[in-house]
Amino acid sequence: MLHRLGLNEPASISRIGAGHERRRERPLTAQLLVAVLLTACAAPDSFLDSSTGPDSTDIVTQSDAPPSPDALIDATVDAHDTGDGMTAADSPAMPDAGPMGGQNAATIAAGNGHSCARRPDGTARCWGRNTEGELGDGTMMGSTTASLDVFGVADILELTAGDELTCARTRGGIVRCWGLNNAGQLGMYPPPSSNPVAVVTPGLTTALGVAAGGYHACARLIDGTVQCWGNNGYSELGIGTTGGRPPRAPVMIGTTVAQIAAGGFHSCAREVAGTLQCWGGNEFGELGSPTSTLTSNVPLAVAGVTGAVEVALGVHHTCVRLMNGSVQCWGRNDSGQLGDRTLVLRRAPVAVTGLTGVVQIAAGEQHTCARIADGTVQCWGQNAIGQLGNGSTGMSTVPVRVSMLAPAIEIAAGYTHNCARLRDTNVYCWGDNSHGQLGDRSTTDRTTPVRALGL
Repeated sequence: MLHRLGLNEPASISRIGAGHERRRERPLTAQLLVAVLLTACAAPDSFLDSSTGPDSTDIVTQSDAPPSPDALIDATVDAHDTGDGMTAADSPAMPDAGPMGGQNAATIAAGNGHSCARRPDGTARCWGRNTEGELGDGTMMGSTTASLDVFGVADILELTAGDELTCARTRGGIVRCWGLNNAGQLGMYPPPSSNPVAVVTPGLTTALGVAAGGYHACARLIDGTVQCWGNNGYSELGIGTTGGRPPRAPVMIGTTVAQIAAGGFHSCAREVAGTLQCWGGNEFGELGSPTSTLTSNVPLAVAGVTGAVEVALGVHHTCVRLMNGSVQCWGRNDSGQLGDRTLVLRRAPVAVTGLTGVVQIAAGEQHTCARIADGTVQCWGQNAIGQLGNGSTGMSTVPVRVSMLAPAIEIAAGYTHNCARLRDTNVYCWGDNSHGQLGDRSTTDRTTPVRALGL
């Protein structure tokens, strides 16, 4: 879900529409530029998206108190709550009803030009861009409109996708990543890998959650701490230093973390108490702190946020879902991605207009989406290639309803596309399809959802 030219970001882009940037090709090596420039909005899970899990409206209310260690290690992380504000982050995976291609789609993830689905047997399939091996099939074939099996990894509990990067948390708390590796985002230094490799850093054991961002990734560990790895040009690792090849060290949060999220150039941790801390790039106020500094290499408390039950990060904006089912956002807003009826940058949280009963959020490059308790999906922000899914290409500064035929039980936002998992476990996607990331065996952009085939 990201895109910005700046420190340690090697990129070349072509512009499409008002404020929209579609990613094309760029060299593997990072370039150090002096200025922080451009762009917004994840997910990202997830870019950037933070990770998602079972349908939050169908699971029994649980508290944030950790269960036994064994249960924690083998749990499926659900970054959203049960609908009444209590997290189900460490609850076991719920059964999925209905076949899809012989199996079910159990969870989904969307990144920059690619999408993935985890199946109940712990395997995964990915489709779309594959120039850096982000599909995990052992090749770097360019792009594919057909879904491919991820090679050599089993017992997947959680998937997350970033910028040409995919990561999985497997049974036993192991994190494996594949794809682009120009900044060590695979947990090692170059080259890239089209096969999943275990992230090996000191202290990274028994992960309970993982989030892939722009050129970095983070994991939430069983002891409630956080570790990040990869690019640190914007201090997105939160370890008190900026740039270089940073030492492997825990993020300096100091409290128990319930969810971790990674954006384009910043990261956030939702604490058990319902408060939020963020670090990294802050050019557009995405850290939600009164400070005007362009970056922060240590976590900063987000002012005024209480009762947070989920956090989602875009490239340069941040959103939280609150216990009462409302949503607040802050950061860059040039495409209306904050949903407050304006195009005004916000350095403090503002309420998204007209949203109630929200049970999940996801943030893309310059747009944001919310899943409502009745299974409908609403999106707002940039819409140059159909990211809002309402049949148009005009941006919206307020939420508009996605033209979905059936209730959704999970959503995932990529940079410029989105996917939704339905109750029958079919997956539908919409928006940018230049790399086949919608999975409909074409490269035609779609302004309304189409079914991803062959999962």
